[in-house]
Amino acid sequence: MIKLFGLNLLGGKIEESNHEIIRKIKQKDFKIFADYLFHKEEIVEPIYEDSLVNKSNVIDIININKEDIKKSINYINEEKEKSLIIDTNLDYETFTQKEIENFFSEVIDDIVKFIYEITLNEN
Repeated sequence: MIKLFGLNLLGGKIEESNHEIIRKIKQKDFKIFADYLFHKEEIVEPIYEDSLVNKSNVIDIININKEDIKKSINYINEEKEKSLIIDTNLDYETFTQKEIENFFSEVIDDIVKFIYEITLNEN
């Protein structure tokens, strides 16, 4: 049995597909967004500092070392160099914390409603 996942796209369109296709759509979307941020110079190039190791290991189950941090910094800097967007008409919208909380609340309500309807239809 193939499990379907939903993805709410711009303009309210809902894309339903399997996990792998939804994952690829989101990865492509994040790549475009990252390129957009690089083009708009919204990302400050990270640099290594020893304090990053301690800050990164605040959560006990995560074990991050100096090399992990340096690899991550190199990856970000390489992605900036490979950014495909030279000029763009994209204009991403940002949200306040309250707007995001409202959005999540609406999504949770929709999920609960969906589960409730499925449950009613099974009886």
